[in-house]
Amino acid sequence: MFELLAQPGGGPPLHTHPSSESFTIIEGEFEFFGLADGEHYSIRATPGDTVYIPGGAAHAYTAVGATPGRTMVVLTPGLEMERFFAEAGVLVAGDERAPTAPPDIPAMIAVAQKHGMEFLPASAP
Repeated sequence: MFELLAQPGGGPPLHTHPSSESFTIIEGEFEFFGLADGEHYSIRATPGDTVYIPGGAAHAYTAVGATPGRTMVVLTPGLEMERFFAEAGVLVAGDERAPTAPPDIPAMIAVAQKHGMEFLPASAP
């Protein structure tokens, strides 16, 4: 379980991973989109809403609106995602600020693949 802060317009590309995810929105608005049973879907979520994504489902999200979005994320079982975040992320605690440099995308993709994640084209059927 972890808290995620996403800047307006921020979020990952369409992807899959073995763990399921539950997002409970704390602040701001998010749009979740992807594929479920071969059909495209889009869900807008606001504070108090919870969105469940089954393991293996193609999905993505974007923080929408003028302010950052904050959500509590629960991964089940989460092992591969925990390893991905530990290897690819930067731990920020207390009053520390997150790094502002853009991420090294090819390096992040390599780490993601190592931990069972797959990135898909935005137009994946």
